Amino acid sequence: MTKIMEKIRGAWSLVALTGVLAVGCAPSESPMEAPPPALPDEPEAAMPAEPGVPQHTHDAVTTPVATANIPGDDEKAAEVNGVPIMVAEVRAMFDERFAPYRRQIPPEQLESFWQAQMPAMLEMAVGQRLIKNEIAQHELSASEAEIDAKMAEFKQQIPPEQTIEQLTGQTTEEIRHAISDMLTYEKLLDIYELTVSEPSEEDIQAYYDENVNEFQMPEMVQARHILLTVEDAEDDAARAAKLVAIQALRTQLTEEGADFAELAAAHSDCPSRQRGGDLGKFGRGQMVPSFEEAAFSQEPGAIGDVVETDFGYHLIQVIETEEARQAPMDEVREHISGRLQEKAHRERQDQLLRQLRANADVIYHLP
Repeated sequence: MTKIMEKIRGAWSLVALTGVLAVGCAPSESPMEAPPPALPDEPEAAMPAEPGVPQHTHDAVTTPVATANIPGDDEKAAEVNGVPIMVAEVRAMFDERFAPYRRQIPPEQLESFWQAQMPAMLEMAVGQRLIKNEIAQHELSASEAEIDAKMAEFKQQIPPEQTIEQLTGQTTEEIRHAISDMLTYEKLLDIYELTVSEPSEEDIQAYYDENVNEFQMPEMVQARHILLTVEDAEDDAARAAKLVAIQALRTQLTEEGADFAELAAAHSDCPSRQRGGDLGKFGRGQMVPSFEEAAFSQEPGAIGDVVETDFGYHLIQVIETEEARQAPMDEVREHISGRLQEKAHRERQDQLLRQLRANADVIYHLP
């Protein structure tokens, strides 16, 4: 399942398939997740890699953005072969990629964060434009049959009780569009003889041996929850009504024997309701503190007290706990394979962009 998401997320795509995190919800649908570490100081830490997007800004952008001289959305940010990339296009890309974290960035810091991100986001836009132009030049596309085949391949790796739409949080149309982009991009890599192959068993074993500490598994909890969201604009009366409502749900669970999954499906505001509120397994530091404290202190099967976070009121039921341990090789083989492929993919991506840039006229208009 992880491999499926790595492949789909790796697609060169304007569709935001953010994928499934370890806790079972995509970031845009899991409000209780803790914010990404050092988000303001590490601009790309929260951005999944995409083909055509260098992980470090290109040499062409070396000057920090001056906060007092930011161009307006209707101005040119760059030109690729004479065709402009407007600031509005770059900002739209920023808004899309950081939408899951908007509530975790203080409003007064959002504009300065955008300014700090602008060079990296512009590089992403330039990279995508170069690749899009090259795909058009070679008239590359994916057929419906090819997309169907890849969809079928992914579906075979998904548990019977889930759908690929539930797993990704995307519509079938969006998934097919992302797969189309992925297949088309792979055809471009093939033209340039930059296709990434599966790593060998020897390479996987060597990575495991050299990074054994990376596979020290922390204490984990699998839990499900019911969330009643509380918006910032709601008054005290509305908040009190939400609290009464979730306390009533707790009474149904603790005194009337109601089924947690059924109540979650009927009442929870988190998209995890599609899985009966199941968030999957998560470790410490992945959830906001109050949610984490409750989850790691509860006994499996018990219904805890109502937990309040910045996102509303939660009822939590722990399904399973796991002690810290060393993960064996067989358990992490797929993860290592995906990581090695991603590393190779980034290297091929950089090679492709260097070749495309060598034959393109890229002009920057940032101050």
